[in-house]
Amino acid sequence: MEKFKVILDTDIGDDIDDAFALALMHSHPGFELIGVTTVYRDTKARAQMVAKYFAAVGEKNIPIRAGEGIPYKEPLKTLPNELDTLGKPCSWDDSCNEFAVSKESAVDFIINQAHRFARELILVPIG
Repeated sequence: MEKFKVILDTDIGDDIDDAFALALMHSHPGFELIGVTTVYRDTKARAQMVAKYFAAVGEKNIPIRAGEGIPYKEPLKTLPNELDTLGKPCSWDDSCNEFAVSKESAVDFIINQAHRFARELILVPIG
């Protein structure tokens, strides 16, 4: 069976849907998860949450990169009661602090992997 090479771009941590998507992409035999990138607000915290998941399932080889927290072209859209637009995700737990995140940006990571895998790479932007 041919595996699809994918990068999952996620805003994991506010709802359960992205956690399920990560688990599916990681465990499905049809996907080769090349890396995970994070977007929206505190992207480092989101990357640390992905790292905590990978540690829990014994995964040590899939790169995780934090991306941009604020959109470039238009203001960040938040709910009226959200005061801190760069705050931690809802599911944040201080135990995530122990997980280091690479300093390479998600943008650079995606570009490098696109050059490496060319037309074989699929970007799955769910964030």
